[in-house]
Amino acid sequence: MLLLGFWSSGLSGFLSFGFILTIPWYFRYRRRYKKGLVDSKIYHRGIAALSIAILIAFGKIDAPSNSNTEPLQAVSTEQVEASTDEELEASRLAEEEASRKKEEEERKAKELEEKKAKEEQAAKEKELAEQEAATRRQEELTKAKDDAIEELTGLEYLAANEIVKFTEEIHKQKSPALVFEVLSRANRQNKENEELANKVDPNEYYQVATVMSVTDGDTITVGIYGNNYKLRFIGVDTPETQHPSKGVEFFGKEASDFTTNKLSNSKVWLERDVSETDKYDRLLRYVWLELPEDPENPTYEEVRDKTINGILCRDGYAQASTYPPDVKYSEWFSKMAAEAKDKGVGLWNEGERSAWEANNKPVAADSQSNNNQATKQQSNQQAPAGGWVQTTEQITNRGKTYTADTTWGPVKGNRNSMIYHAPGQRDYNKISINNVVWFNNESEAQAAGYRKAQR
Repeated sequence: MLLLGFWSSGLSGFLSFGFILTIPWYFRYRRRYKKGLVDSKIYHRGIAALSIAILIAFGKIDAPSNSNTEPLQAVSTEQVEASTDEELEASRLAEEEASRKKEEEERKAKELEEKKAKEEQAAKEKELAEQEAATRRQEELTKAKDDAIEELTGLEYLAANEIVKFTEEIHKQKSPALVFEVLSRANRQNKENEELANKVDPNEYYQVATVMSVTDGDTITVGIYGNNYKLRFIGVDTPETQHPSKGVEFFGKEASDFTTNKLSNSKVWLERDVSETDKYDRLLRYVWLELPEDPENPTYEEVRDKTINGILCRDGYAQASTYPPDVKYSEWFSKMAAEAKDKGVGLWNEGERSAWEANNKPVAADSQSNNNQATKQQSNQQAPAGGWVQTTEQITNRGKTYTADTTWGPVKGNRNSMIYHAPGQRDYNKISINNVVWFNNESEAQAAGYRKAQR
């Protein structure tokens, strides 16, 4: 009867009756949903259907009877479910989007925090590295300065004020490279000072002269400071051309012509040995056409190729002729003449000699013997006294190695330069054994024409 009563009231009554029946269902499924025993989709669909029923029911309580009411449009279950599904999907998508955005924000925040932490760590490491590098650079700079100053103090040719100046410059520098640049300048200055200190003045060893005329192959006239002097070449003997008893000898004219062509009006450098002049008051000299690289120690090749004495022997215009004490290059001249003889050049050419002798009257042997020595240089100078035992040593001086006289005691003269050195002077033990002359005292050296070294 109750059901018929609701039915007589129309659809509104029916729905009201349905609402009353669904109340227990709602509470039952609500409890099961919370316990997870009901599927979420089914639960929400039920709630949606109940809500629709309530709205329809309460909205139709005062409606007129069925005869005066237009039929209600039926709401299909499919439409309700479709609407609910769209809402659920939209809700799910919204939740997923919100969750994704939140995760993205959290990820970005974490990355930003990590990036910031890395940057802070990198900044700390960079600062630490810069501090270590600065410390290392300072240590390197300090070491470079200490090493440079130590080397600077060992440069023996720098003056005290130069050492002070370079030391101050070194202390001002801000990098090892600049320190080494100052040290390089100091080394260059030291080298210049050394070269200046050791510079050989050719005038200490050689006298400049001008050849005024040529007498024969081994005798000339030179002009020195406006005065003319007869000069005889040391250590060589060319064939005669103007001898009062010998007349002209084989290859004499050729030797005279060669010397004339080689020396006439030319500038030469005269090197003295021991004797100043011979018995005929002629200067006795080695005549250099070019200066040797080291005036104290000329080489064999330089004597052979740069002195007229050596050239005459080398090319067969003269034979070696030794008259002590002027024997500095005598062995070399003998070697040069022997080489020319082996080659058969000049006066050693036997074929030319035979032809010449066949056309010229020979000179008497006794006349040749009596006059041969008359034209040679003589000297009355005696060897100095002294009871020293000579000691020698191989040394290297200005890039050349030779045997030096290291005997201690006598005053030592260099017959090449005509300079003497007293014990204790700088170059006392640097004179070649080929050039050294001993004296008992400085007075003897000065009497022999030597002058004292400045250092």
